[in-house]
Amino acid sequence: MISFGLRLGAVNAGLSGLDALGGYVAGHIRRGSADVIQLQPSGLVTVQQPVAQAQSVSPLRLHQALAQVLGSTTQVPVANIGLLFAHTYQPEPSIFGLMFDLGFRTKEDPAVEMFTKVPRQGCVVFLGAIAAARSGNEYDRQVAFTCVHEVGHVFNLIHQTYPLTFMASSKSDVTYDNGAYLFGQNQISWLKRCATDANVTPGGSIFRDFGFQDLDDKRPAAGGRLALTVSTSSNEFRPMEPVMLNIKLSVTGPAAAAIPAEIDPGYKRFRVLIRDPDGSVRLYRSPLRFCSQASVIEVSANNPFVRDLPLFGQAGGYTFNSAGVHQVWAEFGVTGRRVLRSNVCEVDVLPPFRKTPKWAEIGSPVHARTLFYRTGQMDDLFELVHSASSAPSITKAMTMYLCAKAALSARRRDRQRTEWAREHLMRCLDLGVLPTHQRSRAEQALSRVTAR
Repeated sequence: MISFGLRLGAVNAGLSGLDALGGYVAGHIRRGSADVIQLQPSGLVTVQQPVAQAQSVSPLRLHQALAQVLGSTTQVPVANIGLLFAHTYQPEPSIFGLMFDLGFRTKEDPAVEMFTKVPRQGCVVFLGAIAAARSGNEYDRQVAFTCVHEVGHVFNLIHQTYPLTFMASSKSDVTYDNGAYLFGQNQISWLKRCATDANVTPGGSIFRDFGFQDLDDKRPAAGGRLALTVSTSSNEFRPMEPVMLNIKLSVTGPAAAAIPAEIDPGYKRFRVLIRDPDGSVRLYRSPLRFCSQASVIEVSANNPFVRDLPLFGQAGGYTFNSAGVHQVWAEFGVTGRRVLRSNVCEVDVLPPFRKTPKWAEIGSPVHARTLFYRTGQMDDLFELVHSASSAPSITKAMTMYLCAKAALSARRRDRQRTEWAREHLMRCLDLGVLPTHQRSRAEQALSRVTAR
């Protein structure tokens, strides 16, 4: 058994009548962890200098409020967790709740180090957003559901679409029925590890994902006509090297298939998973999040869908921070209950240099952003390619390839950019080490710029 205080805090002025929610949350967390996690709720306390009634709150104000409610957010082990209540969230006014204490920065929440050092200590429920979507008894039910949902995130539970549980994303127009007001068996198994697993315990590892919880491990993977395969541009590298994950979705028969155009970890239905050397599994965190869309991609035997993504970087920094063998695979929810799982590929992340070579300069913040986003000023591209000139062949080739793509992606592309990109496309191809996908894309780009 492990025990935490559950501190309730009001970020806006004028909030009251919420004390009973502490006991409600504590009861469900206790049952959902098979009595392993005991939460001791406090009464609601309004923070110092609260935000005015009916006003939205900023990410910074949430971090400050959590620190006030807990007394400190930098001490470990964590003794208390916070459940905050506010009106609405400035960056996304319609969301019902948020586990904002991720342990890393995001675009909408560039939290300073003191607020990311010890992750998963608190969450918030936005009563104004819920009131705008629910009324009467449905409002009360949604508030209760969201409280347990967000506290579940504090224990590193992530979203799950099937079966419906507390960790389902709330619908905008209707509250779930009573069948969703519980934790599933895989979630119970996760919560039971709280006393011994830093991936579960508040203050341990960073938040795992913006996506969905694993489906039941006993559930067979969906196959049918589709096959999902992944590979990496290099199977041995250091964290800052520009390693890409190549993704291929193909059909196994003669008939074509139409699939949702959401093969990107920014969508909820597609995710990349990583098993670290210690055996723990985490999700690749996309720096972007997208809403589902209605468009589809047609895949046929002669026209598979192929793309790559920058595996070396994710939201908050580099993807790999520990040396050793990691396993990487992908999952794609073709439908709500049909999930494709790819092959598993292994990569060996090398330990830090004993003596740092010059080419390691490609890991500087400016260069890392250029390689990850494939965009930058020409001076940055010149400097980056020069830094990589003494790197291993695959790293040098990938750097030239990505910089050439960055040069060609500029909104205003002059002759200098085009000629520089053409030269470096030729140079990276001449090295003869680019993987099939990058080689094909480089050849296509070279053909286009040469034809002009």
